[in-house]
Amino acid sequence: MSRNGPLPDGIFSHLRSSYDGATYSAQRVPRSGLNQSQAILLIENDESDVFFFRRALSSCHFRGLVRVVGTAWQARDYMEGRGEYADRTYFPIPHLIVCDLHLPGASGVDFLRWIREHPVFHSLPIIVWTGSLPEKELQLVMAAGASSYQLKTPEFRTLCERVDEMLKLLAAHA
Repeated sequence: MSRNGPLPDGIFSHLRSSYDGATYSAQRVPRSGLNQSQAILLIENDESDVFFFRRALSSCHFRGLVRVVGTAWQARDYMEGRGEYADRTYFPIPHLIVCDLHLPGASGVDFLRWIREHPVFHSLPIIVWTGSLPEKELQLVMAAGASSYQLKTPEFRTLCERVDEMLKLLAAHA
């Protein structure tokens, strides 16, 4: 119960607050003070992988934006600014894409093929981030246009080293 009475059902999905005359939902907080010069799009459907990726970015002192989608189809919508991703202030074109290989629906390879054929986005750096990558899949991923690949790891120190390598690629393309 709050000081002004009980909270209504669904308060977190409908929370609104006023900030300088603009309305922000609970999912879109004001971004004042953030360095938004760099943006990463993470295409990952496993919440724990998303959590540890964000934690590793924080450990590497990354101060840019990270946007997350769970499928290749959502990533296409994001990149083209369709539907819920139409707000380019909140969903900017990323400077780096980190893509899981095994996604529900279309795969990471399908997304790679699509983006490499896209006239606007074909040169964006894309890192495939996956739990395993046998030689045959590695050849397929690289032929589809991946800039690089990194293997997921449960060891946080190693994850931070791999994320740091991703950030070096981001810096090289900035």
